[in-house]
Amino acid sequence: MSSVHSALILFLGQIPIDHVVLAQDIEDPQILSQIQSWFANFVASGQLWALCIGFIIGFAFRSLTAS
Repeated sequence: MSSVHSALILFLGQIPIDHVVLAQDIEDPQILSQIQSWFANFVASGQLWALCIGFIIGFAFRSLTAS
């Protein structure tokens, strides 16, 4: 086993059962409207274009540097 895995098991074994969060209070349960709002903002702010250009430049850079 890796040291990270062992440390995680040790840490999780120290957490008392009564402090585990089983539910959360959600203020706005309209998940689909939140996703729609996020995507509209993503497109309107130009981040979609930046993502596409980044993929193209990254792919071109990887193609040029691959051996």
